[in-house]
Amino acid sequence: MVVVGFGASGACAAIEALRGAKRVVHVAWSAFAERVVYHAGYLAFVLLRRGDTTRATAIGDSLGGLRRKWLFGSNTEWHAAIVGALGNKERAVQRLKQAGQEGASMENWHSAAHLLSLHGYPPFETLITPQREATSPPSRGSP
Repeated sequence: MVVVGFGASGACAAIEALRGAKRVVHVAWSAFAERVVYHAGYLAFVLLRRGDTTRATAIGDSLGGLRRKWLFGSNTEWHAAIVGALGNKERAVQRLKQAGQEGASMENWHSAAHLLSLHGYPPFETLITPQREATSPPSRGSP
């Protein structure tokens, strides 16, 4: 690479600035990727509402196939939501379990709008029901 007008020290400074910019871009991309997943998921739901199951399925499959750092299962959670809305609730619950293993937080799944199609489905209800640990003390009303 030839840098004109910088000299050796200027070229080193420019290269170091590019390395720093690369780190900033990486962090920004992580946040951006999370938002892209969110928006793509809701776009799939709009398409489902309009009856376009082919394109909604394609978006769901794309989200389910993403393999990027820092998504923490959000893409898999959205894939599960889309699959569930399409009627395959068994597969949706499998994908939600996988999303949990990938780092997705389960704390709001009971009220998440994109998972409403799974409400009333026993395996989903079991998944979102808090489980007591075997070592937890009995409740106050117990003998």
